[in-house]
Amino acid sequence: LDMSPYAWSGTHKDLRSWAILSQAIEHDVQHIALWTAGNAGFSLTKLVKRWNATVSPKKRKTVYCLVDSSTTPDMRMELRGPHCRVTSVSTGIGGILSREKLYNVVASMAGDKIEQEGYWQVTDGWDGVGIFMYSLLAQQCLYILRDELDKMGRASAKIYVILPIGTGNILFGFVRGMERFGDRRAKIVAAVPYEDHMMRPFLPPKK
Repeated sequence: LDMSPYAWSGTHKDLRSWAILSQAIEHDVQHIALWTAGNAGFSLTKLVKRWNATVSPKKRKTVYCLVDSSTTPDMRMELRGPHCRVTSVSTGIGGILSREKLYNVVASMAGDKIEQEGYWQVTDGWDGVGIFMYSLLAQQCLYILRDELDKMGRASAKIYVILPIGTGNILFGFVRGMERFGDRRAKIVAAVPYEDHMMRPFLPPKK
């Protein structure tokens, strides 16, 4: 997908969205579904909207965004449109979002049974492209940061990158991206949100 006529969303999901849409175009996938807190859905929908404006109805894509209580009303309104359908799912404590559940929800949103050949679940960890694209993003970020520090005469300064754990994809992608930098790689700090969230059952018990 040539990105020259497109506008990026400005989120860290843009490279991943580019890879997803490129694969969907190549393999003629019409229905693209994902669970999103906002950024992934916003980034992908922005690209799909632009793509749909340039092709015939038969080649257009539809994004299905499954959101939870962490997604703000403003983001839900931003996502909704002719190119994106939005619905709520529970992903709090004890919530398990399986591929089958996601498929059934999307099928009910579409109003009929979606053929598997034209359907792709691209929630982080299920897309097959995220880790590679996140590793490229990590390298791009570190190259820029190191270059700026070199100009400031602080080439030996330590760099810390704070990342949300989320599904683990961006964290693992950044770890992979840092490997080529050796001793000049950044230190990665993993963060989880406060209050109710889908990672809480996996946190270590309080001492």
